[in-house]
Amino acid sequence: MIRLSKKMIHKKDIVLIGSLLALAAGAFLALPFFRRGPIGTQEPRLYIRYQVGGEEAALLPLTREERVVVNQGEGKVNTLRVWPGGVEMESSSCHNQLCVYQGPVTPDNWDSRPLMAMIVCAPHRLVVELLEAAEPPPASAAGGEGENHEDIR
Repeated sequence: MIRLSKKMIHKKDIVLIGSLLALAAGAFLALPFFRRGPIGTQEPRLYIRYQVGGEEAALLPLTREERVVVNQGEGKVNTLRVWPGGVEMESSSCHNQLCVYQGPVTPDNWDSRPLMAMIVCAPHRLVVELLEAAEPPPASAAGGEGENHEDIR
């Protein structure tokens, strides 16, 4: 028996507290094993949506590091670097390069960026938006037509 300020803590109390702590730690450590599907097949957490001239061109899940080339013809070419944690405009053929200087967009920095979760190339009328998926879009919405993807290894 331990005596603390006129109240008694019995051995059973200590065993109960220890058991509850062990149960809580076990539940915390077991959480990763209760995810949906096998490991590696989880739904992506982030997506990018890009629009050209106000029309949606593609919605892409960020599952691996790659380059996405948006070629609109007439010399209008933008290259996006995407990775599971964000997106950035790597290069552009526009004259002012403001879209390149905007830097990467990630969930950690989009609240502090002037354009929040977007990168805008005004001369090419291209808007890239980073989206956090509460629930993934339908499979038919993922991927656009005509874009060029290049894995970065």
